[in-house]
Amino acid sequence: MIEKASSFSVPIRINWDLSHFDIDEISNFSTQKKSLLHKIVNELLINRVLLLSISGWEVFSSSAFHDLISLLKKETKISLIHDFNYPIEIKTDFLNKNIETFILQIEDINLLNGSNIANLLKKLKIGVAFQFTVTEKNYRDLPAAFNFCLKNGIKKIILPNANLAGKRASEIQDLILSSSLKKKLAGLIGENNDLLNEQIALDVYDPSLWRLLNTNNKETKMLFQGCQAANSVAFIDSSANVYPCLSLPLKLGNLKQNTLKEIWASKKRLKVKQAIEQIPQECQICSAVKECAGGCRGITYSLKGDFNFAEPSCIATN
Repeated sequence: MIEKASSFSVPIRINWDLSHFDIDEISNFSTQKKSLLHKIVNELLINRVLLLSISGWEVFSSSAFHDLISLLKKETKISLIHDFNYPIEIKTDFLNKNIETFILQIEDINLLNGSNIANLLKKLKIGVAFQFTVTEKNYRDLPAAFNFCLKNGIKKIILPNANLAGKRASEIQDLILSSSLKKKLAGLIGENNDLLNEQIALDVYDPSLWRLLNTNNKETKMLFQGCQAANSVAFIDSSANVYPCLSLPLKLGNLKQNTLKEIWASKKRLKVKQAIEQIPQECQICSAVKECAGGCRGITYSLKGDFNFAEPSCIATN
């Protein structure tokens, strides 16, 4: 029987997307003390968020970003997710001083050819990870990602779940790994397992893919211990909307109207948490339920409109 997750009064791990903030507000961050950006920062500080992953930060000027991180660093361990499609203007000495982990996110490995990103990574004295968003078009490039990490001393490769928050239903299907693609991906990783050694950890967030890899006794690490959405995890977008996680496009509230503590204490959040804690009826007789706890509940909700189903891309049912 799967144990229910413990209850958190506020999330301790938050993903925060800055990519669509108003440019004027960003430029005046140092002087506008009552802006939406400052309000969100204050919420993060007041609630002592332990782990904060920031994406979309490339839209900030260096000075505004320095001010933002300098405030947050007082209480929080910060992971900076860098989208390779955008240039980096932040100096490495600032990153080394204020950032816990630098995550290079990329979808097209070919873009690394001729890039000087490796020189930047070598100057970093902090943890560096390589985040590869897998699709039907690029999954065959994963061995090249392994080689890049080995060559440049990167010790962690992350295969994340899809970011579905704020997405329309028509956009979601293309972002989700099908069961057949998961099997292809597991086979490809197995064929190239010699590229994964004791120096590199493979963080797999998809429970079905983890099960495939674990069955073949691969040396992998997984950060999935039952869905933590609406419990210890939350996602905040640049409009201050709060979601259970970045893979569950169900708004719990907005920080313009309510505090984070109020949103987390709301009936809506508690209802979502309780629904996630229940094993879907379709999964209760499955032998793999202890390993996946019903899979990614965000994907299930996105495609089915309800939590009480097996994940549509589950390998046990497809």
